[in-house]
Amino acid sequence: MTGENIGSLLQCVSADAVQQIDTSMIELATLRQTLQNEATGVRREIIHFAALNQAARASMRTISESLTFWNKG
Repeated sequence: MTGENIGSLLQCVSADAVQQIDTSMIELATLRQTLQNEATGVRREIIHFAALNQAARASMRTISESLTFWNKG
């Protein structure tokens, strides 16, 4: 192998390495976006669950008060 051949080989290897890094960065950015979207969905579900939980507690309080009223009567 001559110096010129080694230089060409290093350029090819370097270009391949850069391409692989670029590809990995794109994949990581895509995964990051996916995770951010999932986190947004989870937050939305937690807020929805909290609202349902609060409504259920209010309903149970109303039912309990109604039963107490009817038991006294």
